[in-house]
Amino acid sequence: MKRWRRRNDAYEAEYLKPVGRDEQKLKELRKAFLAAQAEAEKIFHPHQFTEVAEAKRRKQFERGDWPRRHAVLLVDAGNRLELWAWLESSRLADTVPREFYKERDVVIEERRMRTDSDPIGRLVEQFLATAYVAHNYGRPEIGWPSDVSQISATEAMAFHKKYYVGGNIVVAVRGRC
Repeated sequence: MKRWRRRNDAYEAEYLKPVGRDEQKLKELRKAFLAAQAEAEKIFHPHQFTEVAEAKRRKQFERGDWPRRHAVLLVDAGNRLELWAWLESSRLADTVPREFYKERDVVIEERRMRTDSDPIGRLVEQFLATAYVAHNYGRPEIGWPSDVSQISATEAMAFHKKYYVGGNIVVAVRGRC
């Protein structure tokens, strides 16, 4: 396990203690996590996947009620199917959640803006939760605040390894002559 994940896990374990949380230790653990995260950021290229895709004129869309990715490869004269397959297979097989905690904070902030700070957003969320008690539509797309704020990189990677596999992928190819 990477050092930054271990340090975050230690921080969260102290933070989530129901009794006897040491505020000074909490500050030290948070500082150690941020230092490890900054150290890790020095050795990777954060937007490499996107840059390769954009260099090949690729557009990507994500939306809907399940995790799906709709990618459009704008083809000039060559075939981009092999490039797409390589990009997607490496994205799924070689996932490393280097910026997991930063991205988690972005998701939390997005949820605050779209749902928590918007009366209509809160109304729709509560309506769907009530109307679809025993169905996945009852869960918000972004997730409940308690779920999003508490998930760790280790838990997310376990979920990814279990569900983001080739057998759960549908690929549709469309082209014009």
